[in-house]
Amino acid sequence: MDDPQIGAGNAEEGKAVTEAPAGQAASEAPPEPVAEAGQGGSGKTGKSAPSFGELWAASGKVQYNVIRGERNFIIGRTTHAWTHDEERYSMETVIETSGLIGLVKPFRMVQRSEGRIGPKGLLPDKFTVERDGQVKERADFDWSSAKVVLVAGERRREFSIAEGDQDVLSLMHHLALQPEGPLRAELLVVTGKSAVRSVIENLGIEELDVPAGKVSAYHLGSSGHRGELKIDIWLARDYANLPVRLKITDKNGEVLDQVATGVDLGARPAAP
Repeated sequence: MDDPQIGAGNAEEGKAVTEAPAGQAASEAPPEPVAEAGQGGSGKTGKSAPSFGELWAASGKVQYNVIRGERNFIIGRTTHAWTHDEERYSMETVIETSGLIGLVKPFRMVQRSEGRIGPKGLLPDKFTVERDGQVKERADFDWSSAKVVLVAGERRREFSIAEGDQDVLSLMHHLALQPEGPLRAELLVVTGKSAVRSVIENLGIEELDVPAGKVSAYHLGSSGHRGELKIDIWLARDYANLPVRLKITDKNGEVLDQVATGVDLGARPAAP
């Protein structure tokens, strides 16, 4: 089972600043974002919008079935959980095979992201990928120098980042928590192996039937990835815009689908 990472793609699509051991500098930095996710530009004044910390449940969990192909064959399960204190956040996704696939080809991967909650969204500090109990990949964000360093095995690379860029886990919450709803954005999506510049479009509101129930959801589509990967995310308006379906289609038409079986919003942050 390949890593079902949102934004996973060709590692060369993000423009590396440096790469070790060769240490060669790239000729250009990643292009500037077309629009920050959630950037309104309406010019309205008055009562300030609620902060990210106020919009976001202090803890929560979403569980998914992982489905391979169009025949709804369940090959595994995913559990995504988070917690925050209005200043810092921590989140984790555990992906593992189940049933017969789990017996024949056991697989378990843990992705973790931690960082700060800023005035315009999430600011990841660290993203890691763990397999077989060991950290195999990591990304360290340095916002003071606007750089992120990716380390996978012996390979080390550095990319430029800008406000709004996210790791593969923080991305979903960053989009979900925009006060004006998910808007079009161009941003760098970082995994432990790659940094891919992606364009995310709001494709409208759809009624969706998932094991967790019938929901009204924003359908977001991601383009880019040199046409090798198509990513669709559905954010449920009934569940604080949490992702209730994640669908990845590769260049050969192979589909990996994650559909929510349960949503626990936890608690809202306590009032000061």
